[in-house]
Amino acid sequence: MKPCFFFAVFLCLCGDYVIAQSQNKRYVLLEEFSNTYCPPCIFRHPTFNENILADYEDVEVLHVSYHVGSPIPDDIFYQANIEEVEERANYYQIQGTPTLHVLGNFSPSGPSPDYDILPITTLQEYTGSISPLKIVVEETTKENNQRSVHIEVQTVNQFIPSNLFRLRVVIVEKVVEYEPPFEGMENRLHNIFRQTLGGWEGEIFNPAKVGESVSYHYTYSIDESWQSDQIYVLAFVQDDQNQSILNAGSSWQNETVDIETNILKQVPRLYPNPSRDVIFFNTDKKLQSAHVFDMQGQLLQETFFTSSDSSMDIRNLPKGVYFVSLQEEGRIFVEKLVKW
Repeated sequence: MKPCFFFAVFLCLCGDYVIAQSQNKRYVLLEEFSNTYCPPCIFRHPTFNENILADYEDVEVLHVSYHVGSPIPDDIFYQANIEEVEERANYYQIQGTPTLHVLGNFSPSGPSPDYDILPITTLQEYTGSISPLKIVVEETTKENNQRSVHIEVQTVNQFIPSNLFRLRVVIVEKVVEYEPPFEGMENRLHNIFRQTLGGWEGEIFNPAKVGESVSYHYTYSIDESWQSDQIYVLAFVQDDQNQSILNAGSSWQNETVDIETNILKQVPRLYPNPSRDVIFFNTDKKLQSAHVFDMQGQLLQETFFTSSDSSMDIRNLPKGVYFVSLQEEGRIFVEKLVKW
């Protein structure tokens, strides 16, 4: 079972009241539209795999790759499920490959052929944010390649219901190695979309009360063309009014819990990020100081910690992007901060 990470944030108001607020990470869902015959895809994927997936996958981001029929419809992953791939591509009005949507938002990859599919600086604008929802996906293997899926969507903060929210669930193959028809094409692909559970229309999502959850159950069979040890389920809640994704979760994350736990213990993080007033620091050692620099390296603000307090007021900073240098006992880390 993947542990639920909560950050208890206590704000003292007028010395008389204490308000506790749960902070829940929002995973950055990357929906990529690709094609095995697409030259820009082939050229850009090594950088994307090395800089994004290798460092952030299952810890900060979740990724699914839909193979569409452009530029060549002979792509075997497109042919495996044309109807559902086309439906998702039409949802986002995809015009070509590679195309990326980050949390439901279109992310332009730039005009030059050597431009990253997703620059790290763009990704960092999304990481560190929080969500009112926590999504946990668990799978149980049964006989005859049958799997049972249990999904819990918990409301951890105040949430405004909308009739346009949908829970969508997809089956993904983590790593696919195959023999391409032509030399120079990719032979190792990541997070290939296989099919939906319940169709792209999804389930109408009505959130539970704060502290409670809504459960969903599915079953499916492992296709003989899939590698069963690479198959997992990804679930996400999306607002069809603006296509934004509130949060996502996957059953594969249950296999990476130790990795994430170690990172959270080793690397201090500031949250919420983006923020507009107060930021908090999560660290396993005594925090000594925090310094805020602008993009040109000019020191704008500094805070020295003499007690257990680990927050910084940034209301005097203009909107923009900054670097925050955090000094612990024997360690210094730098985090990017977005003020909005």
